Amino acid sequence: MNTYRSEVVDLLDPFSTLTQQGWSDRPVWRYRSEELKKRAPQFKTWNIFSINIPKHDLYIHVTYRRRRYQMIYSLVIFDTKNHSFSSEIGHSRIRLGQSKVINYYQDFATAQATKNLRVAFSKRSHKRRLLVGSPDITLHDGVTNFNCDISLHQNKSLETFHCARTLQKGTKQFTLKETLLPLSVEGSFTFGEKPITLLEHDALASLHWGFGKMPHSFHQGIITAYGSIDSHLGGFSFDGKHFACIYNNKLYHKEGVILDGHRLVSSELSLAMNPIRERRISKRIFFKKHKEKHSLVSFTGHINLDDETRLEINDMVGSLIEI
Repeated sequence: MNTYRSEVVDLLDPFSTLTQQGWSDRPVWRYRSEELKKRAPQFKTWNIFSINIPKHDLYIHVTYRRRRYQMIYSLVIFDTKNHSFSSEIGHSRIRLGQSKVINYYQDFATAQATKNLRVAFSKRSHKRRLLVGSPDITLHDGVTNFNCDISLHQNKSLETFHCARTLQKGTKQFTLKETLLPLSVEGSFTFGEKPITLLEHDALASLHWGFGKMPHSFHQGIITAYGSIDSHLGGFSFDGKHFACIYNNKLYHKEGVILDGHRLVSSELSLAMNPIRERRISKRIFFKKHKEKHSLVSFTGHINLDDETRLEINDMVGSLIEI
């Protein structure tokens, strides 16, 4: 599972079994949406966006995922100045014949909407566009209505973390996922009637996407933080199995990392995780209980890179998301 892969292979064999486990700094697992369409209801998919806007004291989570014939999407807004939060969740049902697995390595567009929450996002080359609207969400100052239209730009030289693994030996259960961070952000958002334009360097973002065949009880959790480190953009993520660090556009994969209480530790790093605010969402959707956990945290510690560079992390704001 910790083997580095560099050669392009098909994701699944003719028997729908994962061909090769491992990780990479490039997209080496090849799949086509048309081949997976008949089995699409068997797959879970997820997209987790986090947007850090320190100039306006905001940290925003947007999740968008599918569970069989259900689409579930959520919006959580943390006010980092007042330590308050607002949230909204929506869900809709996918009609028979309309279910498919998006090829996230190619250009695409998708959208879902209910009366209380609208989410749409698309990919074109190295640019992703995210649109979110929630007319009824109430912010800490009593203002209602939130809208955003932002573009997330991936530096063409940025190495991203890709991982494919079998969940249970002897089964066809697997996941394929990618982590992209940090991404530059441009666009605008609106609170109530007040529009705000994001200028260069006002915000950064991360994106975690994945899909796979997995049991209903499977939950995806991701720890993420990103920002400026020694005058370079960087960050890290941890999904319980893999720790990926990005520094100056280069990916560093760390093995043996564990979460010990509120600390990420290994022989090469030590990061204390300090909770700031937490939001739990629980809602019954189509007779089943849906739960999410969104936490705002800060990190302090160090990471030793492969070239013996030591990165000092000082109160870097990040998040823990479980869906």
